[in-house]
Amino acid sequence: VLEGFLKKLGFNVFTAENGKEAVAMLEKRLFNLILMDCQMPVMDGFEATRQTRQLTNANATIPIIAVTANANPGD
Repeated sequence: VLEGFLKKLGFNVFTAENGKEAVAMLEKRLFNLILMDCQMPVMDGFEATRQTRQLTNANATIPIIAVTANANPGD
């Protein structure tokens, strides 16, 4: 849903199937913003964010917005 909305607004959207794939993308290409799913297979968004902050390119300081379908108060 979010991807379709952003594309309708004219943004280029790149998606990863899991956190490990996301980090690999961030190693190779620079982005302006990351919308990171908190719960992904293979590597969750929290670990992917930690690894993103360790990168040696400009993506290490990119804004990351957490996205989750969780609706619990603790989330």
